[in-house]
Amino acid sequence: MTVLIAPSLVGTPWDRENRQRGSVSKGLGTLAFTFLVITILIAVHLFFVSSRLWVIKLGYSISEALKEQRELTEVNQKLKIERATLISPGWIARNAKQKLKMREPEKNQIRFVP
Repeated sequence: MTVLIAPSLVGTPWDRENRQRGSVSKGLGTLAFTFLVITILIAVHLFFVSSRLWVIKLGYSISEALKEQRELTEVNQKLKIERATLISPGWIARNAKQKLKMREPEKNQIRFVP
């Protein structure tokens, strides 16, 4: 008849104590590894979320800049039309006669300078 003795019962009390500490240290190692993995996952997700927020803010900035560009282009077109109107000879002559009460010079009032 063979008697089997559990390994935890074999050896000195010091050996049994070290075996128990080893299982505790293995549990702490697993816990530390799990904590490290969770910390890394949280950091990666925070980086992803912050980068997405940055992209969204950048998109809003680009959209506002394009809107401002369209508005300035419209203003520029209106100013070009106004400038063309203001420098046209017909407009100048009409305003000179109406607002400034000017008239065409007589033939004897015109002098040519060489």
